[in-house]
Amino acid sequence: MAGLTVDFPAQVQASGPATAFIGPNTRVRGAQGFLATVADTVIFGNGVGHWAVPNTRTRAMGAFIISATGQGVEAIPAPPSTAPMAVVGGDPRIKSV
Repeated sequence: MAGLTVDFPAQVQASGPATAFIGPNTRVRGAQGFLATVADTVIFGNGVGHWAVPNTRTRAMGAFIISATGQGVEAIPAPPSTAPMAVVGGDPRIKSV
């Protein structure tokens, strides 16, 4: 089981906590906000991230959603580097596979 589902940017961590999700999901919400999907661009204070490992069964608006096992990469522009992106929390009311 994948675990708790991400519905708030601060539940994602890379070089720092995420500040926003930009993506196509405008209908499916959790208690704290729209569910994160693999199509989202994740905004951090010093870079942007993209998901590489989403859920494999559960979708929202046609895109796989992100839960506790989600992983991705943050690209940091200056100096050019990357940071691993991982889920550090989730909505306790929503569990997904």
